[in-house]
Amino acid sequence: MKNNIKRGGFYFRDKVPYLSVTKPLEILDKPALRIWYAKQVWQAMVANPTLNEQEAMAAPFKKGQEATARGATIHSLVEMYKVSGKRITNAPAPLQPFIKAFYDWIDDQFIEILESEKTIFSEEYKYAGTIDLLVRNKQSDRVFLVDVKTSKDGKIYDEAALQVSAYAYALKENKINWDQIAALGLSEKGNYTFQELPLVFEQWLACKSIWLFKNRDLVKAVNYGN
Repeated sequence: MKNNIKRGGFYFRDKVPYLSVTKPLEILDKPALRIWYAKQVWQAMVANPTLNEQEAMAAPFKKGQEATARGATIHSLVEMYKVSGKRITNAPAPLQPFIKAFYDWIDDQFIEILESEKTIFSEEYKYAGTIDLLVRNKQSDRVFLVDVKTSKDGKIYDEAALQVSAYAYALKENKINWDQIAALGLSEKGNYTFQELPLVFEQWLACKSIWLFKNRDLVKAVNYGN
């Protein structure tokens, strides 16, 4: 039986709750997400004018579930590449541009994957998360902590720096070294964006503090921090 279980925005290790790195980011305003949501409702109604209000309002959630499933599949293929070193050539058509972008990044940046999908815990701040990639540029010998995003255009948003900064602190706490944090955006057009990010751990802690306040009933229910 696994000792590490994730549910309700917490990782549980030996029944002790650790806040998930991504939960505090929920308190951030995301204007681009609101525009996307409205666009999905409008497109659904244009495509099918017979939709009722409930069906139209459900359209963004369906799209979101598809994007989540796509991201999970891409991460699985990345893990497969790390373990076997083999490149997938027969992925479903919708995934092929993202896979191509990933392999192009591997080649362009001389990447060696050191770790992937590794769950880490911070005992000091009682949080946990699963990093996407810890890699080494074989040409420069620099080690990068990388979060992988899949989207229409491969754009990297500000919250990526917050998320990866929290991972970075936990890695250092666990004596795992890195030189730079970064994000890799994989596009449905088959290209990628690789962006080095600033360390903003104090800002992530501020988000965590506000999230804990806004969700204090849940915090109390799981006995977090005690």
